[in-house]
Amino acid sequence: MIITMWKDPYRFKPTESDHIGGWHIGSVEAVDGAAKISKRGTNIMDKNGVTNILAISVILSAMICTVSAGPVSMSVSQVELEGINAIQKAIDANGGNWTAGETSVSELTVEEKLQLCGARVGPIPDDAQFAQLPLRAGVTYTESFDWRNKDGKDWMTSVKSQSSCGSCWAFSTLGVVEAAVNIQANDPDIDIDLSEQHLVSNCCSAGDCGGGWPDWALKYVRDTGVSDESCFPYTRSNGACTPCSGWEVNPWKIENYIYVSSSKDAFKSALQEYGPLSVLLSVPDDWYYYRSGVYEPSWLATDGVGWANHAVVLVGWDDSDGCWIIKNSWGSGWGEQGYARVKYGNLEKYNYAYAVTGIVHEGTNQPPVAGASASPESGTVPLDVAFTGTGTDSDGTIASYGWTFGDGGSSTSQNPTHT
Repeated sequence: MIITMWKDPYRFKPTESDHIGGWHIGSVEAVDGAAKISKRGTNIMDKNGVTNILAISVILSAMICTVSAGPVSMSVSQVELEGINAIQKAIDANGGNWTAGETSVSELTVEEKLQLCGARVGPIPDDAQFAQLPLRAGVTYTESFDWRNKDGKDWMTSVKSQSSCGSCWAFSTLGVVEAAVNIQANDPDIDIDLSEQHLVSNCCSAGDCGGGWPDWALKYVRDTGVSDESCFPYTRSNGACTPCSGWEVNPWKIENYIYVSSSKDAFKSALQEYGPLSVLLSVPDDWYYYRSGVYEPSWLATDGVGWANHAVVLVGWDDSDGCWIIKNSWGSGWGEQGYARVKYGNLEKYNYAYAVTGIVHEGTNQPPVAGASASPESGTVPLDVAFTGTGTDSDGTIASYGWTFGDGGSSTSQNPTHT
């Protein structure tokens, strides 16, 4: 029998009502208005040989398959035999430039795959702050930028796995905070490992393994703070708030978080100004099979917009490939060692990204606070001006001073005089 797949990204239906030999389903459930099936269980035909569901999404190696360019005909035997090859054919047919294959999540059941995507959006807190971006008028951006190779150093922490828990929102937000620790301290080797379990448990009302809100998680980190991984190890499950004793004496906190509007320039500007961002995207069915290349959906309608349901960390861009660079939380066995390049346009369609504006933690390297004064402040040239420098450093003493005068002159004295 031939199954014809129509352009509607979540539906296709049999064109015949004859029995499909050997094709069975284990369950039928309503997802996005269509029936999703697996390849075992009861027969899809009733006792009279008539199809008993209106729409079927075929699973390729336990994957929900949705197709954009149609109608495309595929026999059951082809689906069964080709598997990932069918995905690659769709990629190539659509002019895509990425490779599908087995990954750390490709063999999960449908339910397990859906569980990985737990990001939620809104409502926005009353005290939310919004970035005015681009931050610099008329700024030009480099062709590429990547926090894994900024000034020859990798400022990102390790790729982690959320496992069988819808905690992508927690890994995305703390992935941003961890990178901010390295960046603020100007030390890429600190690599603090913060506790996602602290957010997933009932310590925090931002969410759990059933999903959560990245911005509310950042609000919790700002107002209350979190412990590190050794204090509250990840269990990939909901549970009681049981971090180690005394964690609240010196929690890891952020000064604040801000909302970044969704545009290419805004993302680029915020990446340079603040560091990596927490961003949202919609996960199509072929995303679970991404191995390498510049990802763009191959099974969804090109004019369709899915709901944002997954949170990742945005770390950079590459104009030559026309893509963003993101860090996922599905382990290093997915994508390019846990990272992906995503074609421009697939992140900007959703409302907001989130940035953090500073780290608060005793022992964390804090920037010094500088002050300056001049005497006299005005007069007739030539004029000798005495400058006085002051500064405080919460981490110790001021190591050096630097002055840059408007005429090209400079000084490293604390209290220089300049004409």
